[in-house]
Amino acid sequence: MRCIYENVEKSMHSAQFLVNDLAELKKQVGDVPELLWCLKHAEQIADYLERLNRPFDKISAKEREKAL
Repeated sequence: MRCIYENVEKSMHSAQFLVNDLAELKKQVGDVPELLWCLKHAEQIADYLERLNRPFDKISAKEREKAL
């Protein structure tokens, strides 16, 4: 269980970094269709990971440790 939670957390952070980097690149180069496609999908992945992580957020840290 801990491994799953840690992997989701790491993935969420990586996805958010990717979204931020792509958004910064968009500011620099403009609305390149391929870049917009990548940004859209990176945002979707970040959103899915955030939703996947929500059940873990509802569990208190103490309960989470006990479950692990």
